[in-house]
Amino acid sequence: MLVYDKYANYRLSSDLAVNSISLNEELIVSETFTFEKVKLKTMRVFQNNECNCLQAEGLYVDGMSKNNKGIYSIAFPPGRKNELAPRFIPFHNEMIRYFRKGFSATDETIQANLQLQDILYTDSGSVAVLKLVAGIPSPVQKIRPEDDPSLKALGRTLAMARASDIVASAASATTTAPRMRVNSVADKFVNTGPLGGGLPPRPSALASKATGRNAPKLIFIKLDKEQGFAWYAARSLDVFNLPEDLFNRQLLASDGYQEVQLLVYQADALEEPYPVLITVTKGEQSLRKFPSKQLRFSPLQLIAPGQYASLYHNKETEEAGLLLLHTLE
Repeated sequence: MLVYDKYANYRLSSDLAVNSISLNEELIVSETFTFEKVKLKTMRVFQNNECNCLQAEGLYVDGMSKNNKGIYSIAFPPGRKNELAPRFIPFHNEMIRYFRKGFSATDETIQANLQLQDILYTDSGSVAVLKLVAGIPSPVQKIRPEDDPSLKALGRTLAMARASDIVASAASATTTAPRMRVNSVADKFVNTGPLGGGLPPRPSALASKATGRNAPKLIFIKLDKEQGFAWYAARSLDVFNLPEDLFNRQLLASDGYQEVQLLVYQADALEEPYPVLITVTKGEQSLRKFPSKQLRFSPLQLIAPGQYASLYHNKETEEAGLLLLHTLE
């Protein structure tokens, strides 16, 4: 059992207590380690099969300012003798500048707003997945009626039709013939043009684009086993304004080797959510589309190297079942 103090408390250094119980003895052994002027902010613990030990990784902050500093990695070998060899890998300036692309923010703001989403363990080292949200994303620009060329043309047609209707009505009023209403093209468009109200345009499902300013971003960082960061990559996200929050979720999985799979929804040509599968390998990204935009998914589960499973539901056909994904060529 691992116990560490809250990162935002008054203390400048973290205490990490490691409590273990031997299978052969009913005795609890407790060891405490202090990290000077460093606070552990988050922690993910998993089994490292290569060293047959537990491994803890997460974000750490500066003990004084409480600002994000980097990612740490600590291995807990079975036969401990009150010794640990933690690795603290700080974010360097080049990384922060890379993360800042697309944001109207300072380096300090970017570093302070990094949030750890998950850490995926692979045999070649762990992959930390961070989410960056800094500032309000730029909303999708709506076309005003006065700027829409088709509505402009419709307005001119209506104006001409109404003018001819007025002329025709005036002419009929000066004759002795019975008064009659002159039908015109304007009658076909009553209350449909910009001047007459009409139906409001269908609201867009897209709240902000991935290409817009301050778009939320996922960041992938590969931790090298020996040194620091092996590589890093970033993916900006579309944000949808829909009742179903699943369109703004990110489903992650790893095959334990080199791949990280990301299942997200991105906007299509109609600004509607469309599911895509993004494979991140050695900092490079590849994208594949699913056959229908109506598909909904459960979290991805690894079943074999390069093979994943998920439950799916087609909202249009109501079909549901098990989806098998093969990512290896």
